[in-house]
Amino acid sequence: MLANRYGPNAILFARSASVESRFAHPAHKHSDGPGRCRIDTDGWINLRIPINVPASALCDENYSCEEPAGTSLLTEIERAVSI
Repeated sequence: MLANRYGPNAILFARSASVESRFAHPAHKHSDGPGRCRIDTDGWINLRIPINVPASALCDENYSCEEPAGTSLLTEIERAVSI
């Protein structure tokens, strides 16, 4: 899931490696090599269905990594949230 962490709730967008959606999202390739990142397969993000969860659910236990620089994903999430 991809999320923001503002306020008591966070907005998430589901990512799937098996169910195609409008926004293609490639696997992450981090400069420090394999490790904590779980986004290791190309997939899709459904930016049309926001999911609200308590912000406290986003913690070190389920944190995977940050989106690598240079992708358009954060811009697309901002656009989806502002609609």
